[in-house]
Amino acid sequence: MTLQSSQNKIISVAIIVSLLVSFFAAVQSVSAEEVRKTTPFSDVKPGHWAEKHIAKLALQKIIQGYAGGTFRPADNVSQEDAVIMAVRFIGKEQEVRVDNAIVFPEGFNVKDYAKPYVVYAIQEGLLDIKEFEQTENADETAWGSRKATREWVTKLIVRAIGQDEFAKEQALAAASFADRDQIGADYNGYVNAAVSLGLMKGVTADKFDPKGNVNRAMMATLLSRAQSAYPVAYSGQATGLLSGITDTTISLYEEGQQQERTYQLTADSLFYRYDSELPSTAEELKLYTEVTVIVSGNTVSYIEQMGDEEQVSSVKGKIASIVPEKSKIFISIDNEFVSFDYNDSLVIRNSEGQKLQLSDLVIGSDVEVLNDTFRPEPLTLAIIVQGSPVNKKAQGLVKSVNGTSVTLENIETAQEETWTVSSQALISWNGEVKTMTDIIAGDTIDYEVTNSQITKITITLTSGKSIKGEFYDTSSDRKTITYTVNNDPNVRFVAAGVQVIIEGMNQPGLSDLVRGDQLEMTVNSQNIVTAIKVTNRKVEILNGATIVGYIADRKLLSFVDQDDNPYAVTITNSTKFVLNGNEVQLAAVQSMLTSNRKVTIGYTEKTAVFIQFVHQYTGKLASLNQSAGTMTVSLDNGSMYTVNYASPYVEIYGKATASLSDLKIGDIVTITLDANQDKASGIHVNQTLQQEIVSVDNTTKKIKLKSAEGTVVEWLVSTNWQLLSEQGAKIALSDFKAGQTVNVVYAGKTPSAIKAVKVSIGKIVSVTNNKVSLTGTNGSVFDLTLSAGFRVVKDGVTSTSAAALAPGDWIDVRLDTEETTVVTVITGLSRKFSRYDSAAKQLYVLATNISDSNIRFTVTNETKFTQAGSAISVQSLKNGDQLTLYTVNGKLIEVIKTP
Repeated sequence: MTLQSSQNKIISVAIIVSLLVSFFAAVQSVSAEEVRKTTPFSDVKPGHWAEKHIAKLALQKIIQGYAGGTFRPADNVSQEDAVIMAVRFIGKEQEVRVDNAIVFPEGFNVKDYAKPYVVYAIQEGLLDIKEFEQTENADETAWGSRKATREWVTKLIVRAIGQDEFAKEQALAAASFADRDQIGADYNGYVNAAVSLGLMKGVTADKFDPKGNVNRAMMATLLSRAQSAYPVAYSGQATGLLSGITDTTISLYEEGQQQERTYQLTADSLFYRYDSELPSTAEELKLYTEVTVIVSGNTVSYIEQMGDEEQVSSVKGKIASIVPEKSKIFISIDNEFVSFDYNDSLVIRNSEGQKLQLSDLVIGSDVEVLNDTFRPEPLTLAIIVQGSPVNKKAQGLVKSVNGTSVTLENIETAQEETWTVSSQALISWNGEVKTMTDIIAGDTIDYEVTNSQITKITITLTSGKSIKGEFYDTSSDRKTITYTVNNDPNVRFVAAGVQVIIEGMNQPGLSDLVRGDQLEMTVNSQNIVTAIKVTNRKVEILNGATIVGYIADRKLLSFVDQDDNPYAVTITNSTKFVLNGNEVQLAAVQSMLTSNRKVTIGYTEKTAVFIQFVHQYTGKLASLNQSAGTMTVSLDNGSMYTVNYASPYVEIYGKATASLSDLKIGDIVTITLDANQDKASGIHVNQTLQQEIVSVDNTTKKIKLKSAEGTVVEWLVSTNWQLLSEQGAKIALSDFKAGQTVNVVYAGKTPSAIKAVKVSIGKIVSVTNNKVSLTGTNGSVFDLTLSAGFRVVKDGVTSTSAAALAPGDWIDVRLDTEETTVVTVITGLSRKFSRYDSAAKQLYVLATNISDSNIRFTVTNETKFTQAGSAISVQSLKNGDQLTLYTVNGKLIEVIKTP
């Protein structure tokens, strides 16, 4: 072939020298901690930015390493080695005559191993005769050993793919770069041609850097990417449609040969995608798309998905007939019957994605049939059932019941389903026949579906069923309750934490029930009573009652209310006495049942239910009459209490001095009474603040709390403090831990209650209207359901929709002081990397200004370092790399390297 004819050769071009766009930009990498090698070279570690291209070209035998198994990716490419790679790239190495004696003109020096390749390159038009002329005025470096520049490599590759004539047409046009004057006259057309074809950009928007050197990793990446424009049938390489994949094999349909071959996968098989430099996985391969594989024998060494377009078509119709013995399905389409062939790989699912079996298909069902478009005789790949009579048995968790339909979550598939319940359906629980009204959200049921209707429901686990009866007695150990229904006695076990509800009474128990009480009881699937509500009586409450007298032998207590109306009640063995918030026996307080003492009394039918010796009241401020000197509060038990005051002190957290004018209607206040219990001596405004526990000392009963502003205060935990779990149950001080978030109720300036707050932190994987799937800081994946009324705070803006959230967002989910779920999107901090102190595990960033002190971050075992969604190592970061840092409570949770 003559030089002229090779120059006239035109080959289709897509992207050939895109590497030169970003030779000196940071490129995505994977974790350097990954164990397995991805290339045969010891100095190209997992995580190297060019590992994909070096691995591929090594397997294609386009590039080779040095003795000792190294590649030297950062070494500059010599001109003679660039020529060798280019010749191998176009698949012509077998045409190189290595046995001919070669003599070059004086001054044109090339190493012996490269001479045959240089001769071939000149003969085939990759190089021209001017290369000899350029040696006359060059430095003393031999032509072959010179470092290949960006402009020189551009010309070599553009000519290799047959674009020489186009480059000549562009030779006289001015380049668009500011450093255009540095582009050699012989290279101007090639640079212009590459830019014109959209193949080349500068190292920056206006700089080409024509004299910049090309290293070996850059050259490998350039040739690798150019293969999409210049396909070559390399030995051991095949391209086709991915027609199947298992844990150990892939099936490749090769269109040219119209055959399907199966190759073995091993732990060393490399997976990549056309649109990423990062390693991929077998799970991320997309069926029925084009892939390229490089194999050794029958084992896949390298596989790359070349695009996302699926080679499939679809039609819709109704199932007319299924002939399993012939692997055929007949579909009625516009009253015409069309047959489709299938094999064992056929996938069948419903419109919600639930997997079905061939036996689940029903004649007359509406279906969508997916067929391949690459086989001469298309094969049916999948059948999606759009609507058909469904018959099955399953187990589900009831989400809601609406009239004659039930919505549930299928326990096996985790998919939500809604079914109509047949009017003839058999519904049972615990051997008893029930109705639709007995099914409630939270029940677990076994259900049978016949012709798309539920025909049988068996309640296997329930959150509560209601029964009614009249209370008779409880056993001495409080483990059983006896009640009557239509005068017939019944006995049931009682749960250890049974909830008793008597209107007007705080936290009543079994001992507060009296014979004749009408009960509404909730029982679980084991027939155990979990809740009891008294429906025929309530406890009347008098706040600020004044004792008139107590007759001990008759246990008769007389008192008057605030309006001097007289009352008398009997004290029984069930009467509770509360002193300073603690329940005590009658003997401990009998001496206090004296004339003129103020108490709070709860009674029913002239029987004292409880007597509270109070020195303070807590409730919502309902009115404040400064002229009359009275205030009224609404107490938690639903009653109202009016108290006089003269000159009470007022305490408000965070306010040095406060007065009555600072009080607002609706404030929650704690009123402290004077010694005579007649007047308010102090008013403490209650506030709930979210704080962090710094330390807990169980020995001294002290706790240190840190405010949102960073102020740390140590408190002595008194016996009057309420200590509550996330669910509101009473817990011990020892149950709290340092670092825990809590809601602290302050009565004035002093805590009165601490409640644990669950804080969930994670990175969003997916999000729906009321649920987010997160990856936690420890790498675990979990789901969070967002409760009604949740709020989302992002970039300082509050919304009530999950649409403000997106995959990739780090979020903090917690209940606020008002028990409302708040989702806060954690904003990343943009900084440039400075250095990493591995001994101190400290990451340093460059200061943004002279006063910026936020330059050091502690790296923990849970800190993630990522780029484009894949893990990298902190050691791979270089000075000046752009980072986005995410921190929570001062802890570094993720560092993202950004372009």
